[in-house]
Amino acid sequence: MSPTGVAFQKQVDALLNELSDCIGFCHQIRETRRLGSKHENFDNLVSYLLASHTSLSTKYDTLRECFGHRMDVGDEASVASMSKCLRAVSSDIKKKLYEIANKTVQTVGARQLSGFSTLLQHWKLIESDASSIIISLSQRLIITPPVSTPVPSPTPSLKQGSQLRSNQQVVSKSDFDFLISHVQNSWIERWSNEQLIYVNYQDDKNRTYQKPDGFIKTVPTSYRPARTEGLIGSKSSHDGLNERERRSHAYTGSNGSRREEYRRQ
Repeated sequence: MSPTGVAFQKQVDALLNELSDCIGFCHQIRETRRLGSKHENFDNLVSYLLASHTSLSTKYDTLRECFGHRMDVGDEASVASMSKCLRAVSSDIKKKLYEIANKTVQTVGARQLSGFSTLLQHWKLIESDASSIIISLSQRLIITPPVSTPVPSPTPSLKQGSQLRSNQQVVSKSDFDFLISHVQNSWIERWSNEQLIYVNYQDDKNRTYQKPDGFIKTVPTSYRPARTEGLIGSKSSHDGLNERERRSHAYTGSNGSRREEYRRQ
């Protein structure tokens, strides 16, 4: 039996909000802490969190276009599993970054602030679980007919077709396989060390500097890569984005409390 309301959609939105908060704390750490000359682990964490926000958001939106309201509702298995991901992000990743961002003692010299590498490894596990939960739900929806769909009876096909809701559509197995293939052959264009790099959104470890075949989400023509000492993105280049893309950026001010919104093309 499926949960009432749009429980799964709310969980996905909550996960993306938690991730945006984590990115905001990273901006605050960069602004208010002395990271020292060595901060590769911190840079890797920030870069991965930004890529994860885009990847999870795109994956959910793509599958929702296929399965409509049923993807928003989810089922008991998906809701229960996603709850564990939310608790893990809130109690570990977000909590730790908040504590680092609000410490009064700052780090000086070449030593790195501790914990960023561990946080990155933990987040990778959480993201992998969340991605699998979304994919697994869509696969169950293929073989599970909507609750409102009646048992097929010898009635005219026109009448049967009228039973489908306006926000639902039938997806064949071949169409779904094509969709998954498209997802696996999609790439996100990003700046890395002032060079363009292409990251496969299905597998973030699959990266190339050569422009690959397939669908590519390009960076805005007005975008310029931020320097190491600056923040990622700018407020003026993100006007008009949809709500979920804006959540991926955090405005940062002199007090480090405002966050800039992240843009997804």
